[in-house]
Amino acid sequence: MLRSLIHVLAFSSATALTCAQTSGDLRTLIEQRVQAAGSGSVELALEQAGTIVGLANEENRAGLRADLDRWIGRSSEISDPARVLVLAARTRLGEADLNVFSGDLVAQVGSK
Repeated sequence: MLRSLIHVLAFSSATALTCAQTSGDLRTLIEQRVQAAGSGSVELALEQAGTIVGLANEENRAGLRADLDRWIGRSSEISDPARVLVLAARTRLGEADLNVFSGDLVAQVGSK
């Protein structure tokens, strides 16, 4: 059952991700992934972070960083896997305070 759920989430994520191109699309996608991460695993959150970052391009990278920074600012309101998702994605995008983000990320992953 869990394996089927993971496959469905991965497939639906891949389908949604192929359509996300603009900053607005990515903002919506991040919100969906953050909400979905609440019922997922840390491993799935890390995978989703990589997929989201893979959609970044020169036109939407700054907006994506800003959106992720807003979610990080709201980290007390979101689940641990969702927090891992936004921290991992933001770290992978670069131009982040890696000392702060990596410390938070290691603490989150290590607690699971």
